[in-house]
Amino acid sequence: MALLLSLALGRHPARAQLRRPLLAPAPTRSYTLEDTAYAVRRLFDKRDGAATALLARSLGVLSGVGIAALLPISLGSGGVKQGLVGAGLLTGAIGAGVSLPRMLRFSRKHRDEVVAAYLQGEPLPTYVRRHLRPEHFRADGR
Repeated sequence: MALLLSLALGRHPARAQLRRPLLAPAPTRSYTLEDTAYAVRRLFDKRDGAATALLARSLGVLSGVGIAALLPISLGSGGVKQGLVGAGLLTGAIGAGVSLPRMLRFSRKHRDEVVAAYLQGEPLPTYVRRHLRPEHFRADGR
């Protein structure tokens, strides 16, 4: 009776041996304190550089729109020029608004504070742990 019940529930010993996990567990690698500090520095440098580039592009768009608004160019009706200027201002302002907080969060000063605190035994902030990827730990950056 117990064998029949175990067969019905799919818990037969022979069937249990046939079942294998579909995916092998991902290998975990432990990093040293210095490896993690190096990875945090690379993460901050990468994010700070990207934010600086975005801010530069946004300021370029804003200055280009400002110059275009001052030039006496006729683009058909007056609404077309106003629409282009408005779209350019909006694009530049959004880019600057996104890049400034990112620049503050991933600045060199903040990077040094986070790394120093980590080397003294404090845990990494959540946003740093969330952004760290295996490529930050490798010296070649791939």
